[in-house]
Amino acid sequence: VRAICAKFLNQVVLQHNNDGDDNEDDDDSGPIYKPDHICLTNGAVGAIYNTLSIQIENKNDIVVAPLPSYGLYASDTSLLNGTFIPLKCGTAYNGFALSPKDIQR
Repeated sequence: VRAICAKFLNQVVLQHNNDGDDNEDDDDSGPIYKPDHICLTNGAVGAIYNTLSIQIENKNDIVVAPLPSYGLYASDTSLLNGTFIPLKCGTAYNGFALSPKDIQR
């Protein structure tokens, strides 16, 4: 399955690189993705959990995420015995943009 995914991705990249431009800098020398570059999961939830699980060993490992954010960052971090630190962003009024003041808190 990973080989099929790699082949598909390489075809997409090749097609994108050759999409009507005559750019001589396009490199069509070979595959960019190999099967061992592909990680398959059962969706975004599994991918996030897997990513956190290889990075969190104990409470000294900290995950910082802006709020509002995807709710499973905090629960997955807790489940994996890490420390979750929410970074409270602005309000809906400013599109929840981070300011230097938000980061200093």
